[in-house]
Amino acid sequence: MFDKLKATLLSFKFSSSKCDPSFYVFFENGFVVYILVYVDDIIITGNNIKSIHSLVSQLNFVFSLKDLGDLDYFLGIEVQRQKDGSLIQTQSK
Repeated sequence: MFDKLKATLLSFKFSSSKCDPSFYVFFENGFVVYILVYVDDIIITGNNIKSIHSLVSQLNFVFSLKDLGDLDYFLGIEVQRQKDGSLIQTQSK
């Protein structure tokens, strides 16, 4: 399944990281989208919410996705969103 996801992301003009094969970046016309894949979990973030929603729709067309909403916990890291938009990451659990 990872090979299919990789091929799909590359067809969407994402580049894979040379340091981490599970990290992908899309950059075009000032828009940037980052994707991090771990087993069957995917984190998607970027600087344009419309681009992110469009990408999620395209991925959902190819794969069966379950949107879990805002990130709050991933790989032992707790993520807390602050009122100013910043994030605090902790490993207190």
